[in-house]
Amino acid sequence: MFKFHHYAIEAANIKEVLDFYQNVMGFRVENKVHFDGKKVLFLKLGDFRLELVEDEAAEGAGNMHLCFEIDRLHQAMQRMEAAGLSTMEGPYELENGWRTVFYTGPAGETLELLEGKVLK
Repeated sequence: MFKFHHYAIEAANIKEVLDFYQNVMGFRVENKVHFDGKKVLFLKLGDFRLELVEDEAAEGAGNMHLCFEIDRLHQAMQRMEAAGLSTMEGPYELENGWRTVFYTGPAGETLELLEGKVLK
């Protein structure tokens, strides 16, 4: 059986990315290791793990996104903008009633915020 363990982001400035995910998103550091000469941090939010890999040559996170389910889209958008992020796409309202917006995160990763009755 497969069980999701983590999503990884490589970042040139791991301190800046860690600050964002801890102070804006509410993650906590679960574990610190070194792998292949690189500093690696595992962050946790509920049952979700995020791996941050410090790589000075990193140029962004590629064409993937992290989606966070939220209760109030407007408040979450204010929080992202207060952290210095700009809206990349949206906000959109989908035909099923979900509301969503996309941001570019501090390491170049795409962040999606999703409001609605999701998997409940």
